[in-house]
Amino acid sequence: MIISITMLIINLIIIVEDVITKSIRNIWLMTYLIIAVILRADVLFEALVGGVIGLGFFLIAYFISKQGIGEADLIIIFIFGIIAGPMLILKLIMFSSILSLPIVLYLFIRKKERRYEIPYAPFLIIALYIVNKSVLFNSGSFQFS
Repeated sequence: MIISITMLIINLIIIVEDVITKSIRNIWLMTYLIIAVILRADVLFEALVGGVIGLGFFLIAYFISKQGIGEADLIIIFIFGIIAGPMLILKLIMFSSILSLPIVLYLFIRKKERRYEIPYAPFLIIALYIVNKSVLFNSGSFQFS
């Protein structure tokens, strides 16, 4: 219960910071990483594989887009990969992409300039909760409560 509340508070802080400042302080990322490792300590190797898979996908996008993905997003996807594990991290990435699609399409259609910053952490956080609570996709790999 305490971990769930702590994660919720950190998630809200990350969302606000990313939307307002387009950056996330390292204190929140490191705190989240510590919580993720504690939460998944019983299956740490599997959890780290999930983190590496998520980070791998985002690193590919990071280099293809010429650093169009923020460095904090790379850290967050690694942390969420630890939490979700290797089976659910791909679903989390899929959901975060789907959630961000309306914003991206709107900006693509309405803006002449093609370089714009979209705070992606809120989409990752919402996707984490969707994957965690979804009856269709939850394999019991992780639970906040």
